[in-house]
Amino acid sequence: MHRGACEREPATSLDPIISRTLRREYRLFAPDEAARRALAFVAADPEVEGRSLEPVDIAVERRFGFLAATLPNGAMVEGTSRHVLGMLHGLMTWDLAQSHPASPLIHGASVLIGGRRFVITGDKGAGKTTFMLSLLAAGHEVEGDEHLVLEDGGVIARPRTLRVKPGTLRLVPGLPDGLEATPTIDIWEGGLIHAVSPALFGRPWVVRPGKLDGIIFIAPNHGGRSVVARLSPNAAFQRLMRTVLFPGVSVLAETVRVRRLVTEAPAFELRLGDLTQAQFQLQQLART
Repeated sequence: MHRGACEREPATSLDPIISRTLRREYRLFAPDEAARRALAFVAADPEVEGRSLEPVDIAVERRFGFLAATLPNGAMVEGTSRHVLGMLHGLMTWDLAQSHPASPLIHGASVLIGGRRFVITGDKGAGKTTFMLSLLAAGHEVEGDEHLVLEDGGVIARPRTLRVKPGTLRLVPGLPDGLEATPTIDIWEGGLIHAVSPALFGRPWVVRPGKLDGIIFIAPNHGGRSVVARLSPNAAFQRLMRTVLFPGVSVLAETVRVRRLVTEAPAFELRLGDLTQAQFQLQQLART
């Protein structure tokens, strides 16, 4: 078991915060309940199907009123809970790049509709997270809401909770009780962001590798109807490239893989308005 530079058991009786990646299970031991509440925002504990995750313990301590921790690479982090949380987020992103150094990352959510997997992507403010909440409330499986890793033979979602503004919770009917009590952080422009686990909707949260069956680009149509239109592979490629990150050095080879993806998986634009209509449109696509 890897414990970084901290070889002793953390002196706390609190349950660890579990944050899984596609190769590791990070277990964060907080020194007290206040620190645990602050750091719980980074929690992500889905079942990652077909992966044996390496356990990594990180002990967080209090030093002179601040939090301090030694990361697995030996780096020392010390500061406010917000600073330590930011460094932990950076660790998870670094871990993803290390586990898939030559795999493009699609910025988008992954959802299963009737057993078929779609990536939902779009510009900031288009309504992606709102749509994911409505799909979860309707009983569909959301695997992740941040990145989809393009692997050989398929894709897999990065384990991460949904990041939801409080106003969004009021837009979606049928949400389960308790979402207002989920972990939060303050955002610079004011207000809070909630970390919402798909497991809160009453079914197991599972991340699986598999085939991508469709690509959905969301365009906002707030207050109007939800309408779907098919996109050509060329149009889909141009739009998808705006959402893709390339962690490796062979950008040309990775771009070829993105191009191949849009020739194999049909792509659509969803003008997102009424959420019930949008769910119906996606279910219809899953049946075709």
